[in-house]
Formats: sequence, structure tokens, C-alpha cells
Amino acid sequence: MRIVVIGSGTAGSNFALFARKLDRKAEIIVIGKEKTMQYSPCALPFVLSGKIPKLEDIIVFPNEFYEKQKIQMMLDAEAKEIDRKRKVVITDKGEVPYDKLILATGSKAFVPPIKGVENDGVFTLKTMDDVKKIQAYLEERKPKKAVVIGAGLIGLEGAVAFRELGLEVVVVELLEHLLPTMLDKDMASIVQSHLEEKGIEFKFGVAVSEILGNPVEGVKIGEEEIKADIVLVATGVRANVDLARKAGLEVNRGIVVNEYLRTSDPDIYAIGDCAEVFDAVTGNRILSQLGTTAVRMAKVAAENVFGKDVKFRPVFNTA
Repeated sequence: MRIVVIGSGTAGSNFALFARKLDRKAEIIVIGKEKTMQYSPCALPFVLSGKIPKLEDIIVFPNEFYEKQKIQMMLDAEAKEIDRKRKVVITDKGEVPYDKLILATGSKAFVPPIKGVENDGVFTLKTMDDVKKIQAYLEERKPKKAVVIGAGLIGLEGAVAFRELGLEVVVVELLEHLLPTMLDKDMASIVQSHLEEKGIEFKFGVAVSEILGNPVEGVKIGEEEIKADIVLVATGVRANVDLARKAGLEVNRGIVVNEYLRTSDPDIYAIGDCAEVFDAVTGNRILSQLGTTAVRMAKVAAENVFGKDVKFRPVFNTA
């Protein structure tokens, strides 16, 4: 059997390892946009701040480990299209036929349509390449003041990283308090006080309407202008579903799968941040987008690819 995995992150890498444990002879090929297999994206802000010395330190296993498991890697490659009739993945490095296909395409940083958001000095914090770009900008431009758009986990961790690097930091949040999808206002105020003690400033209930200058010189909030020479956009993530949608698979906010993690095509599975799961409380389809969920999905999908009928249990989605 030839199993092709699109995505080399947590879900894709773990699926490959689980699949190899279950079958020593199956051909397993992982197609990934990045140059390495699984690393810890949660650790990226700590690399940025310098608490973790280098990006290589957050890689779970080196590529050589997967080679020893006889897992083929097609890294620094992009899957462009899935030909379901021919059962072929078309990439920028050629065609890859499959018997079973695993979509582990993950998620991408959501960048709102703010005027000037593509200007030099505006960054997201989702991948190793993002960290490299920010580090290069810090080294070259020596910015003194950062504006962080969004007060979720990534925004706050990015704000702390900038502060620890000696920058002045202002966090701008559209809603009324930080971590608005995780904490109520009372709990959020405790976290806010702790961060304010570190010197981080907050502005709530307002939106950045424009990023000024190219390179960045500031941001506009209503009629107010705030000086800044670097901006971090941390306004959440969106599931990478373009490939699945283009292939004609059923897609909502994420790729639709059944309780066995099969998509609307029985030979294609979807796991990790790109796939919807069922909420244990409401029964609704949700995007969990947690590493723990991704690993569970990888294990269940691997068993089902090899003929088992293991159901993926609904999630409580607690970190």
C-alpha cells in the first residue's frame, strides 16, 4: 500500500510514525512545505525572545530519524492539486500517486484586510520562517516599539517576547479584554495586571484601521496614531482547506470528516488543524486546532487506514 501524507506538522508527522508501527512494509510518503518535519510551534515565541537558543532546538525528531523508519520525505514542496480520479497528488516537484491520502494541511495565520498590512515590518508568528523573518528585521532595523494586533495566546506571547528583547509594546484588541475566547473579564484582568507589570500596554475595544509607513512607522486606531517600527498581526488562524475544496471534498470551516476521520472520499482522510471534529458537550462540528487533538487523530486515522474501524471520540477541547 502506498500512503501519501500532505503536511509535515504535528498531525502528518505523527500519522507517519503511527502508520509505520502498524505496518513495516507500507510505502509512506510525506509532502511538506517546510524544510523539516514536526517541530513545536508553541515554542516559536520563546525562540524569538532568546529563551530557546535556536530554531533547531524545537524540532521533535531530525529528518534522519524518519529516514531510519523508511518514511519518505518530500520537503520544501507544495501540493498544488489532488486528482481523485487518477489518485495522484500534483506537486511543484512532480506527481505522487497514492492508494490512501492523508490531508494534514494544518492552519495558517489569519491576516485581516487592514490597509498597509503587507508593508515591510508587518509579521505573523506561525512558522519557523516567520521567526527567521522577524529576527532578520530586528537585526537590520533595530526597532524600538512594537504594536501587536490581537490579545490571544500568540499575541500575548509575541508581546512578551518583544518586551524581553527590550522593545516598548502596545497590544491592541478589538474585544473588551485579553484572551477573550478563553477567560472571563475578571480572570483576564489578573493576567493583564501581570503583563502590565512587565511594561506591556493594552488598548481594548478598538481596531487598527491602517498600518502607516513602509517600512512601518506606526498604526492608526480611529483618529489616534501610535508610533511603531514593527507590527505583529496575531488575529487567529484559519484551517488550510483550499486543496480539499479544489479537489471537490466536503468543506465547512474545516474539512468535513466522519467519526472514522474519512472525508467525503473514502480513500482520503483529514486530521489535525485542517479537519473538523465533534464537540463533546454540544455535539457540533468544531475546529479543535490543538496539538493533543492532532496526535489523537493521527493515531486513529493510521489504524483505520489499515482496515480497523476505530471511532474518533468527540473532544472537550481543553488545552
